[in-house]
Amino acid sequence: MDIQVEIHLSYDSDVWAYGMVTLENIIRFPVQLRKYKNKETDEEVSFISYPRRERNGKWENLLVPDKALREEIEKAVGEKIKEEMGMIIHQYGITEN
Repeated sequence: MDIQVEIHLSYDSDVWAYGMVTLENIIRFPVQLRKYKNKETDEEVSFISYPRRERNGKWENLLVPDKALREEIEKAVGEKIKEEMGMIIHQYGITEN
C-alpha cells in the first residue's frame, strides 16, 4: 500500500509529533504521536492516535485500521519522524559524544 506521511515534531508535553497520512493518494487523515505515563508501571508509553470526535459526551473513533494497516502506518510514521529528527540534528550540527 502506498502510504505518504507529512510529520512535524512537537514540543507539547503530550504530543511528540503530528501530521497527515495519505493512503493510496485517496484517503487523508491527521495523526498524532502521543505519550502518556502508565500509572501502574510508571513507564512512559507512546502511541499513534487517529481521528476521533466527541458525541453525546463520549469519544468515538472515526478511523479504525485493521492490524496489518495499522502496523504499516506506524512504520511509515516512525520512519518519517526519524527523518525529521535527522534533519534537525544535521541543521544544528549536533553530534554524539
